[in-house]
Amino acid sequence: MIKSAMYQPLTRRSNGQVDRMYSPELLRVEAAECRRGAMGKSARVERTLLALAERLECQATVLEARESARRPQRQQTMRNLPKS
Repeated sequence: MIKSAMYQPLTRRSNGQVDRMYSPELLRVEAAECRRGAMGKSARVERTLLALAERLECQATVLEARESARRPQRQQTMRNLPKS
């Protein structure tokens, strides 16, 4: 699974819990690994891994939506900065 967890930035949720932020690309790679790992396993393990893959894909989609929502704000901020 994700081996570089110690190098990922931490973010704090509003309820005080700490999350690690991973790139959408990494989440999708991990989802694909879960799907591959589910093949040939018992029904229970397969269901668990496929559910995990689905959660990872959903999280990747949420992160992509957040990033695309922030992009116009960043561009506007850069336009408003004084030229040096």
